[in-house]
Amino acid sequence: MMSAAAPTIQIGSQQHRQILARFFLDSHVDFVPESIVWPKLAEPSRARLTALPFWQEAMATENITSNTVAAAARLEPDPEIRKAIEMQGFEENRHARLLVALTSHYRIKVDMPPRYFGRELIAIFEPVVQEEARHILFFVNWVKYRRSQLPWWKRPAFRLRCAWIILKQVASRIKTARTMGGASDSSDNFMMSAHQEVGESVTLNSLLKVCLSENERRMGQYDARLLRPRLVPVLAKFAYRVLPAGI
Repeated sequence: MMSAAAPTIQIGSQQHRQILARFFLDSHVDFVPESIVWPKLAEPSRARLTALPFWQEAMATENITSNTVAAAARLEPDPEIRKAIEMQGFEENRHARLLVALTSHYRIKVDMPPRYFGRELIAIFEPVVQEEARHILFFVNWVKYRRSQLPWWKRPAFRLRCAWIILKQVASRIKTARTMGGASDSSDNFMMSAHQEVGESVTLNSLLKVCLSENERRMGQYDARLLRPRLVPVLAKFAYRVLPAGI
């Protein structure tokens, strides 16, 4: 890991390409979802786990993402970067396999830290969350690297395409949030009653604080010369500063 004072690199240079590819391949952690020994949960904890409504959506998202990344890898001309993208596709597929193993073990029907669910279960998903941070960091740099390789007259269209993809993802997440759990006054609405399901008092302000802290902690493990995502962290920092603490 580089310090915060690490020298900058020229985006699109061979040095950027090498750091981008090697950081991702070298930080890969090997584990087999099918070999995990799942902790035994007390029935109340298993019931809370089963009641969470996002298992179908989570498994579908991971499968779609792994297929999308695999398709992107086939289009990448650089052999080493292609290898890194293929690794990301493998990891996304492994996330789906992990969800299959979990839902099967705890008998969660899927078609195809304190009172939470215990430290043992949460610890199993720690590498998955860290892998997602690596995936974000890789894509931020890969997109900037790929854009730098284009002729200047192709770059505006590339930016527009990226913006369109981001808007589609935002629309998809909004649609998921709106359809998850029924009417807003329903006790089954997960978006409105999630804090009751996980057994913790959660406000938007406290959630933003945790997210910003986790972003710094997880991204801080990797080479400081690599670009970091900016849009969402900037928006989150602004919201955290202006929202009252009780909201």
